[in-house]
Amino acid sequence: RVAAVAVLLSAITLAVSYSLPTITFARLGKARETYSIWGGIESLWEDGNWILAPVVFLFSMVFPVGKLLALGWLLTERSHSAARKKGLEWLHLLGKWSMLDVFIVGVFVAAAQLEFLSGGESTGQHLAKADSRWGIHVFTLAIVMSMLSVWLVARREGAIRRPVSHGSLRTPLGRLLATARAASLIAIFALPLLQVSLLIEKWFVKFESSNEVHLWRTNARLAREGELLLAVALGLFVIGIPILRTLCALRLRWLPGEAPLALRLARGLDAWSMVDVFGLGLLIVQVKLAELTATTLLAGFWVTIAAAMIAMAESWELRRACRRGEG
Repeated sequence: RVAAVAVLLSAITLAVSYSLPTITFARLGKARETYSIWGGIESLWEDGNWILAPVVFLFSMVFPVGKLLALGWLLTERSHSAARKKGLEWLHLLGKWSMLDVFIVGVFVAAAQLEFLSGGESTGQHLAKADSRWGIHVFTLAIVMSMLSVWLVARREGAIRRPVSHGSLRTPLGRLLATARAASLIAIFALPLLQVSLLIEKWFVKFESSNEVHLWRTNARLAREGELLLAVALGLFVIGIPILRTLCALRLRWLPGEAPLALRLARGLDAWSMVDVFGLGLLIVQVKLAELTATTLLAGFWVTIAAAMIAMAESWELRRACRRGEG
């Protein structure tokens, strides 16, 4: 079976990724620091981030492993109970949270490229620089394969899903949430997220640099720096799919008539639209960067956190409306 092979390959690549370095960070005059996924969690804990360290541990290690174990059990279990289908549906929806580490590394790499400034122009040298390593590429492959495995099994078992009366989707609350989701997504693209600055004094000379982080600029910068996998992950899961998911929601909520394709896309893309995961990743990056540099939270940061909550609320309301419409 394709799903069983994907689960096995995902488990192997996930195990390998935990032993590989995922990111290297260097500052002027200091030794390079290389972290694995476990090393990053340890660093958060040692720095006193006793809430964020368990959160990253949960989503980076406990949840991916638990998801694969649960999926393996579901593949061997022959019953077709409602509980089995419900479990598959939740695995499908929650699997995206395993991508948290990918977004943390992506934003950190883009934000930490702090270059010398001389007369307002860069000299091409770095006060601070971060680079992704092979571990994050292997980890990304493992997570995407596990998400595809869950989707294949859930689709086969009918956990994704039955016809719905479209009238149940056009409620005032649904329309409000869909509109708010669209507005917040536009604001994320337009507003800067963070301002990262670093001042180093060496040989009686002060070196200063700053970097304003935008979502779309971050994606473009990652591509320019050769971080193609991270650029694709951010571009696809935080920009492309959320835009398509939002357009489907607006079509379902505001326009008359049946739209079965838009409904299938909206429900299927919930598991791949990751503004909420990106919001949590951005929060963790800000906390870590604040220990290394001067970091200022800009309007886009708060809009991203709000957009994450709105996206989760709109997705929940859509699922609730679909359950009503199926009855």
